[in-house]
Amino acid sequence: MKLGTWRDSFDLFHSSWRNLIATALIALAAYECAELVLEDDPLRVYSTGLIAIGTVGILAIFKNWRLGLYSFVAWIAVEDLIRKYLGNNMIVYFAKDFLALALYLSFFISRKSASTKLYRPPFLITLSVFFWYCLVQAFNVSVNRRPS
Repeated sequence: MKLGTWRDSFDLFHSSWRNLIATALIALAAYECAELVLEDDPLRVYSTGLIAIGTVGILAIFKNWRLGLYSFVAWIAVEDLIRKYLGNNMIVYFAKDFLALALYLSFFISRKSASTKLYRPPFLITLSVFFWYCLVQAFNVSVNRRPS
């Protein structure tokens, strides 16, 4: 195997300094992961893994908001399992709020940069009437009163 093949496979950022920094950060992360495993605290290992996955997910969402929508739906599907497995940690419970906030910000940033028109459904009037009817019914005192 030629040396050029190895060099091309490690050329992540097309800059030798960035590659050196990335390699050092990866080595530091591997060392910290090894320390967490040696401490024999699985809850801390899982929490650290979720933080790392969440950070990568947030960065991916800011790159493409459509990927964020898929990530949000996937998180909603498995959030309860992860929260119960980690001992009902409230940070995990509110992670979907941060994920939704990143999704909204990514969408609005991409919307400002693109000159595309938003989709206007042909049933917008019917939808708005139904929305306002539901909102009024949510605050209707006679319907929401419990018998005493």
